Amino acid sequence: MRAPLDGGAPQAVVVAPGIGNVACSRAPSNICTYSQQSSTQMVFTAFDPLNGNAHEVARLQEPTGYMNWSLSPDGKLIAVTNSGDKRIRLLSIAGQPTREIVLKSWSAFSSVDWTADSKGLFVTSNATGSRASLLYVDLAGNAHELWQVKSTEPSWGIASRDGKYLAIPAPTTSSNVWMAEGY
Repeated sequence: MRAPLDGGAPQAVVVAPGIGNVACSRAPSNICTYSQQSSTQMVFTAFDPLNGNAHEVARLQEPTGYMNWSLSPDGKLIAVTNSGDKRIRLLSIAGQPTREIVLKSWSAFSSVDWTADSKGLFVTSNATGSRASLLYVDLAGNAHELWQVKSTEPSWGIASRDGKYLAIPAPTTSSNVWMAEGY
């Protein structure tokens, strides 16, 4: 759906079964994508946010598990990661061959988000299940840890449009134990 910022009735842009995620590029690019996932495949469809015109741009034919993906701000690539994997796949909207970025010292990715300039990624790794690391990964596969939090919850990083700021949720893991007797 879309709706005018100054008010008005919402309008359907695309109707499809099982839409799992939606992402749009930034101007001057004018493309949006959505995914449809089953246990054996994930299909990516591009559409124009004003008039629909949906068409498939990529398909992963494999057991999908927990996948996370993000459309680059320039609208050229979709970055995809599968939980527990050591790789990030870059799928081309224009039909170019898929590229893989393999990170040697990191695994168990739970999120992938683009930098504002489409030249890198923010990726969360939580191999132990109790300590999440937010990484900056360039498109050559060089990773640099930016932040770490003790948590079982996934984290992520979303860049501001100008690339000067990064929004990071700060999930924490804590617990208290109480013993109640004689009630």
